[in-house]
Amino acid sequence: MAIAEPAELYALARLACNQIERCAADLVLVGMPGGQGTLLATQALWGETRAVPFPPVAAIHLSEQHVANYEQLPHRANGYRLAGFALGILEAGPYLAWVHRQTTWQTELRNAIEVALGPGRAPTSVVVLGERDPEEITAPLALGLLASLYPAAHARYVSGPGGFFGSATYWPIHFIEAWLNGSQLATASALAADPEIWGSIGGDLISLALAGETTGAETLTWQAHATDHPAIARLNRYFPRADLPALPGWAADAFQKMVVARRHNLTRPRRRPRSGQKPPRPRPYLLTPAFKIGR
Repeated sequence: MAIAEPAELYALARLACNQIERCAADLVLVGMPGGQGTLLATQALWGETRAVPFPPVAAIHLSEQHVANYEQLPHRANGYRLAGFALGILEAGPYLAWVHRQTTWQTELRNAIEVALGPGRAPTSVVVLGERDPEEITAPLALGLLASLYPAAHARYVSGPGGFFGSATYWPIHFIEAWLNGSQLATASALAADPEIWGSIGGDLISLALAGETTGAETLTWQAHATDHPAIARLNRYFPRADLPALPGWAADAFQKMVVARRHNLTRPRRRPRSGQKPPRPRPYLLTPAFKIGR
């Protein structure tokens, strides 16, 4: 199974683990679905390298879709498209003020956090695992909502990877391919001759592998798939029904094994060759510093 960017995923997991440890985070907030791959990689590496339990996890639906209403406001600076903090205080101030007014989102965020921590409990340090955010739109949204609810909390945002894993829903693609070429090889071979079928099947398999769904495009609520997920009924025409509910767990396990294997490969003892030059020392994949709001 060839994964396009294992080096970046491993480096991202290292960054997230270090941020959680350095900030003594008592909550990890995951912006789904784009942050799910980062969460899986971070949890896998944490289990290999830390003796303490992983902090509680709260999941919300968070993506660029949530700023669509803001982009239609009349006060936009010179009519430019929102590019996060790229326009400086002329855009950052109104944007964060707009975030502060989103009381429905604040309620949904508080509900998700209290599910993870317990009723009435507030986090003191939060690390947000979100989607790739090159325009700095999603990070200020997540951190701004946290600042409105918990002004004393320290919060940092770790941006997700790029490439095939940069899209909110694309991280399971490689693992679905392995699933099809493994236990489902007979079925996949029979369907290979009809590309039109694969167009619908692929979307349903990715949706199922994500193991969760939002209740609406403009809500922060993220929930686990129901047992009667509509994709299962459609996919049951081609695959054994008993195998489909296990796909999310299988894909997540394969993803985490890949991250662990990458760590073992980088940390195993290196033998010096009997002759010739000394082998090069592996260098870490460098990532940009985490975006933060708080002390």
